[in-house]
Amino acid sequence: MSVVPSVNSLLQRPRQDEVGAYALRGALWTGGLTLARVAVSIAATAILARLLTPSDYGIVAMVGTLTAFFELFSDCGLSTASVQKRNLTKAQVDNLFWLNAAVGVALCAACALAGPLLSGYYRQSAIAPVAAMTGLGFLFGGFSVQPLALLSRQMRLKDVSIIRLSAHFLGACAGVCMAFLGLRYWALVGQSLVVHAMILALVFAHVRYRPGLPRPGQGTLDMLKFGGHMTAFSILIYLVRNLDNLLIGRFCGAEQLGYYSRAYFLTTFPMTFIAGSVGAALIPALACVSHDRQKTTDLYRNTITAISSIAFPVAIGSLVTAPWLIRLVYGPKWLPVVPIFYWLAVSAVFQPVVATAYWLLIACGRTRELVLSTAVVTVIVVTGFTAGVHWGVAGVAISFAITMGLLIPTPLLWFAHRVAGIQFHATVRAIAPYLGAAIVMGVIATACGQWLTPGDADWRISLAVRVLAGLVTYGALRWKQCKAAAQAVWTEVAGTKVTAIPAQS
Repeated sequence: MSVVPSVNSLLQRPRQDEVGAYALRGALWTGGLTLARVAVSIAATAILARLLTPSDYGIVAMVGTLTAFFELFSDCGLSTASVQKRNLTKAQVDNLFWLNAAVGVALCAACALAGPLLSGYYRQSAIAPVAAMTGLGFLFGGFSVQPLALLSRQMRLKDVSIIRLSAHFLGACAGVCMAFLGLRYWALVGQSLVVHAMILALVFAHVRYRPGLPRPGQGTLDMLKFGGHMTAFSILIYLVRNLDNLLIGRFCGAEQLGYYSRAYFLTTFPMTFIAGSVGAALIPALACVSHDRQKTTDLYRNTITAISSIAFPVAIGSLVTAPWLIRLVYGPKWLPVVPIFYWLAVSAVFQPVVATAYWLLIACGRTRELVLSTAVVTVIVVTGFTAGVHWGVAGVAISFAITMGLLIPTPLLWFAHRVAGIQFHATVRAIAPYLGAAIVMGVIATACGQWLTPGDADWRISLAVRVLAGLVTYGALRWKQCKAAAQAVWTEVAGTKVTAIPAQS
């Protein structure tokens, strides 16, 4: 990793004529390294799933409901505020650093205090000590928020991704070792803590930023308002992503929650990949050109088209290979996950595309509209979960598929386009061919699997046939577009010289 010489250079953003090159290179590096991080996570999960029980995962998932809520306040939206603000000063960064640090300490204490209450709610005595130990992650994370935000602001996304990949690799190693020692759910807790601790150590070893003392004023109030809207947005997203765990854990038990959490984890891979790569590059890039509508339109539409070309076939491919995919990743004892996975995968088809609506509103500074639109989404999803839980885990999964897969995507994307001044119908025309090709791919892959593999065939052969048929079909249908995209990427990366970002005078 390259060494950043001073905090002054980190306060600068790329020049407008170089934003595209920075975004593309950042997305490619982040995408590749995020994919490597996902591979590490899959490998660790495959090992841990064979060493731990569904109840172990269920206990950690119950605590995860608490920590996921506290996570909403861990950076108070101030990391995004540092990235989005056009003119940022060292004094503002210092003020935000100490505020994030104080919040991290408070959240660590809150986890320890809330543990017994959560233990009583779920009627699981093991939850209280697990919550107390998990809270240490907030202590580590509070001190790393602003240094990471500075790297993202300058679009040094390669460095951010290397830090995260290294931390997740070391965390996975620690978790597997603890599981082999028979530490059960503590292996999952230890894995998480090592990740947070290593991110803190690596980011300060890499970024030569040393915080000064906090000073009142300095124009920090506007950034706090921005962060307040981002925190409200995060709270609403939390309800969407965690109310299902709360309801299942309460009414269906730890084992069923363990099955649901594994299905949810596997179906969110496309979203994890997109959020970790393209989203990290798109928000700062759009923030740089947000005052130019045409550049904003071009950058956004090119990005959502690229996302669609990957997300649609991956999500539909996971649908048609679900039983064999789950057997490969988790093992045969996790086959009850399959019916849950089917429904969650329906919602996963559109989630990476829908996420771009949020990124667009954030980058344009329209956080009020962001909160209002997310509030509507939250009401719809919460209503679906509350109704669906009466039919158990399957009912919750079905409600998620209906709301997030059918009801929400089109209105939310239309609203974000309208607020940003971008033509919605043009975007639909740009991404529709990729959805159509992915659907055809899924049909042909399923047909080939049924025709070419008998019922008693080895499951590995059935999986391989469907994957190969899907790759060939999608590649044939979108060959020209994939070739043109590859040529554009090569031209941008190999043929464009990106100058260094100058230090602030």
